[in-house]
Amino acid sequence: MITVCPYCACGCLLEVKNMQIKPVDFACIKGLSSLEPIDKDRIKKPMIRVNGELKEVSWEEAYEHIYKNLNGLNGEEILFIASGLNTNEDNYVFQRLARQVFKSNNIDSSARICHAATCYAFSKTYGIGAVINKYDDILDSDLIIIVGTDPYSDHPRFMSTILKTKAKKILINPFKNHTAKLVDHYFEVSPGTIYILFSSILSAMWEPNGTPMDTVLKSYKKEIAMRYCNLTEEEFDWLVNQVKSSKKLVITYGMGTTQHEHGINNVFSILNLVLFKKGIAFPIRGKANIQGVNDVGCNPDSLPSGDFSTVFDLEKRWNTKLPKEKGRFYVEAILINPVKAVWINDSNPLVSLPDANNVRKALE
Repeated sequence: MITVCPYCACGCLLEVKNMQIKPVDFACIKGLSSLEPIDKDRIKKPMIRVNGELKEVSWEEAYEHIYKNLNGLNGEEILFIASGLNTNEDNYVFQRLARQVFKSNNIDSSARICHAATCYAFSKTYGIGAVINKYDDILDSDLIIIVGTDPYSDHPRFMSTILKTKAKKILINPFKNHTAKLVDHYFEVSPGTIYILFSSILSAMWEPNGTPMDTVLKSYKKEIAMRYCNLTEEEFDWLVNQVKSSKKLVITYGMGTTQHEHGINNVFSILNLVLFKKGIAFPIRGKANIQGVNDVGCNPDSLPSGDFSTVFDLEKRWNTKLPKEKGRFYVEAILINPVKAVWINDSNPLVSLPDANNVRKALE
């Protein structure tokens, strides 16, 4: 059987036969050992917590428990957490359960938290909140800038593609990671300054042309980048010259760029520079189906059919009434304005959300 690796978003194909895994095209140790966590100590029956301990129960008892605890709650009182580890089909059915049965738009996932900045910035820039390139598109690049991510450990397949290129490779990150050992140059910038750096690089190459970008870039100069990004004048000038002279620029980034106070600004600054250079912006997702879980509508502010302006068309297709108001986001529904019940589907809020102690208290 040919399947897709369940780990990162590289999408490597695996052949599973007689409980053995073989790579179809490429596979790292995570993919080759992916049967182990699925098979070892596998939970085979439903479990309900009784007096502080999880006890195995029958499926009939489990369904009765779910019914008793959710019956009587309205859609606003329940949060549904989808998963970037599940298939499109599973996530689609899950959000339909939330919206059609429980009349709730309170459905979210860690996918939105991780790369909401990417989806928003890409949709505003390209008209689609998704990656628009494939791995082979970077093979003829001459400059690859890696920002806020560690593809060597997190995305081995993509790192192998990067290493195949003849491009000059630069890592920009607040600390040395595994990828730093393999690149040509490493710059240790101050945390939270990515948008300042890339906007300042663009500003150094920009010629005023009477557009609003003239005003935007006035605030970003070499001196600003040096002061906030922890770069010397020589380092900044070198980066500008590398970008300026490149024929095909690729900037690839991960959650060190997006899952951040300035996440949207970070991504926009990358896209502005890439558009100016006619290059490629390549976001790296964390889980196997981070894109799909968003595409099928597991978001509190969008539907499988698009934004909420399409809700009436969706009602006709599903032959049911649907909630019209946008739902509550993940963090809001757990920490800020807590719901009464949380349905978690193959996800782990204690890992996905910050402030684990308060998340634990809220869930308890």
